[in-house]
Amino acid sequence: MRSMALMLAMTATLLALGGCGRSKPEAAAPAAAQPGEVTPGAEAKSASPASAVASGDAKDPCRLLEPKEVEALMGPLAGAPFRTRDASDDGAPDASGDACRYETADLRSVTVAVTWDGGAAAMRMVGVPGALVSGKVKGEIPKGLLPEGVTLAGEWDEAALIGCCRILALRGDSLVALDYAASRATNEQALRLLNSALARLDKPLALDGRAGNPAAEQRHAARPAQRSACTLVARAEAEVIFGSLRTEPKGDDRSCMYAVVAPAKFETPAKETTDILNMLAGGTQSSDVRLTVKWRGGFRELRGAVAMMGGVQKMMEKFAKMAPAGEVAGGPWDEAWQTSGGFMAVKKDVLVGVESPNLLGGADLDKRRQLVAKAIEKL
Repeated sequence: MRSMALMLAMTATLLALGGCGRSKPEAAAPAAAQPGEVTPGAEAKSASPASAVASGDAKDPCRLLEPKEVEALMGPLAGAPFRTRDASDDGAPDASGDACRYETADLRSVTVAVTWDGGAAAMRMVGVPGALVSGKVKGEIPKGLLPEGVTLAGEWDEAALIGCCRILALRGDSLVALDYAASRATNEQALRLLNSALARLDKPLALDGRAGNPAAEQRHAARPAQRSACTLVARAEAEVIFGSLRTEPKGDDRSCMYAVVAPAKFETPAKETTDILNMLAGGTQSSDVRLTVKWRGGFRELRGAVAMMGGVQKMMEKFAKMAPAGEVAGGPWDEAWQTSGGFMAVKKDVLVGVESPNLLGGADLDKRRQLVAKAIEKL
């Protein structure tokens, strides 16, 4: 019967892993256009790339946004925007890629991808359950898409939201996808930026996205090297946090299991509930802790997990007293969140998390945060 607690924790973990899943075709756009900064003309509906630029690629996705527009949203960029593949999870530079990536020094990013021709057919193939804007409403985001019932006029014929932070927008026969999961941009900011990109489909900027690729390749090579997760926290370091372990840590490049001796204990407002849960959890003399690592795409994974975990957290709080969910400041990470299923933090776009078969509270949570912090220090 101890499986009841395990099942709840596994449910939370599985939902978190759903994150911001990618659907094809993918494309993303960054930056926030300020009101009045870009006013798309109603006549610019053909969405074919400009043929004015004789040199370079006329269908370069980096020609839809000014770098300064993206910097207004994210802060200074680490370098010029660069070409990549929209299907690439790690944003690796690719001079022939269909997407343009805008990246800051701490590896936050937004990505714009473009399907110049055949976008309408591609949009139908996506099969998103809820196209949020139909051609009949001509580009006004309905209440419910944005917080607080915000509406926003846009230069699209159809639009759809995928996961927490990816918007597809069809204009004519061109499809633009904006992925802002790896940034802190709000939905409204992302939509304004997307609108700026759509407005330039007919008259792209005179920019060459390939110019930023050499520097981007150097930054990419300097990212933390993928290796065994167990090398991030050695047994002796883990024992300082948890006490004696039963065995050596075991794992691979995605996770490491620490066989902790002392079982975690539930805390609930009602003594009867506490006794029942602890009885169910008390069948073993261990409370194994699994450290997980996602070496690329950590920011987008974290944001997707947090979005998915909101409802689960509320459900969990009805059964057990846990630390409040939310962002956690003050550690060696760039961003961190506490949820009912564990603790997750990102540094250099690497996501480090901790999972346990038990619901957590009090000192148990603190120890798991210490484990994540120790791992992040070695990235």
